[in-house]
Amino acid sequence: MPCIYGPYPAGQLRNLSDKRERIDSETPGPRPGERFTADVSDLTAEGAGVARHGGLVVFVPGAVPGDLVRARIVRLRRGWAEGELLAVERPADARRMAPCAAQDECGGCPLMVLDEAAALAVKGRALAETLRRVGGVACGVAEIAPSPRPLRYRGRVRFAVAPRGEGTLVGFHPRGQECGFAPVDDCLLAPEGTTALAREFLERLAALGPGPWPAQLEVRCSFASGRRLLVVHGPSAPWPHAAAAAGALLAARPDLAGVVRLVPRRGAPPLEQLLGGAEAVLETIGGAEVELGATSFLQVNPAAAELLYARARAALEGPKGGRLLDLYCGVGLIGLLAVDADVEVVGVELNEAAAERAARAARRAGRTNARHVAADAVAFAREAAERGERFERVALNPPREGAGPGLAAAVAALRPEVVAVVSCHPAALARDLKLFAARGYRTTRVVAVDMFPQTPHLEAVARLEREG
Repeated sequence: MPCIYGPYPAGQLRNLSDKRERIDSETPGPRPGERFTADVSDLTAEGAGVARHGGLVVFVPGAVPGDLVRARIVRLRRGWAEGELLAVERPADARRMAPCAAQDECGGCPLMVLDEAAALAVKGRALAETLRRVGGVACGVAEIAPSPRPLRYRGRVRFAVAPRGEGTLVGFHPRGQECGFAPVDDCLLAPEGTTALAREFLERLAALGPGPWPAQLEVRCSFASGRRLLVVHGPSAPWPHAAAAAGALLAARPDLAGVVRLVPRRGAPPLEQLLGGAEAVLETIGGAEVELGATSFLQVNPAAAELLYARARAALEGPKGGRLLDLYCGVGLIGLLAVDADVEVVGVELNEAAAERAARAARRAGRTNARHVAADAVAFAREAAERGERFERVALNPPREGAGPGLAAAVAALRPEVVAVVSCHPAALARDLKLFAARGYRTTRVVAVDMFPQTPHLEAVARLEREG
């Protein structure tokens, strides 16, 4: 019997339990374990199908719009329910056999069962509806550009690692199962040989004898050069075998440029420790050469990133010259590709190593009027406004959770003519656009790029103009 902690004597707890059971038995509606058949009409931001049963919205992972499914209620929530897919009674017209044998178990590519055009249409409708419903954005989505590559497009893949006793297996945690593990022989989103490289590091590590074992392995690939960087996550204990395994792997794999270990630190970003070779590889996007390091942010799909930065350029269009404040600049590609060379660029990035790489990329491109600062975006924008600095344009590519009210207020205080917001999360983008609207910035255009084929995610770019 579970322990219950609270301010109630045992007799009152029994009475409360009896009362709850009576209410549950008298309340109409679906029950956990109940089976039903329903059409799937929509898709959640995480890729679950949306069905309706007994007055409830039910989220069914594995189902896609257009399916008629048989499902089971797994868990009731306030106003909605979680479901389990039992069978697809009538598949959607666009449904296909997934090209990856691990798709169903892994769960990382829920839209792989739809052809690319249908999947993109589903994602576009979801983005437009979220912007309208959550953000009050009336302009719709003007364009959705497909990825040049539907598969083998990711330049960065992070694998989960099976416990040492289960062998040298790499894979992923199934969606919603952080303790689960789905082994993968060859992830079709990554360039060929990526999964094998991660597995080979584990094999060499195991051959050196007992000792610490990584929790995750990340492979970062340059499509321009074909070179790769292996990033080993954890542990914090001394680990001489890691350097030995890295050296052996570097000697055997000419495509491997370097191996970097990330050592976890409490209350601080992980410490980068070079185990062998180079600490970064060079990638080229839109003609700009940038460094891809162990922790630096770079769009995972370089071919689609070129399309994205072209659209960011259109979103920042304005009078010649002036200044651009590029917040969350990563390795600095918006400053290099989205404005002309006569625009002065100030890039802000919290990750110090990424800010340094952005500065080096600007120097390689001959941009003498660009500077990059390692700082918090909100604090920098607020202090710049207090100093009376002037920026005609502001670009921001915030984390997945969005910019938030603090940054919206700080940017609005700078009074730029144009703001461009890049986001991979429709709801977060919608919330941010609503915050900016309350501060006098109207969304005039939204476009999207399919940065993440086979998944429910899109990258969107919004142009905001100052009113009055």
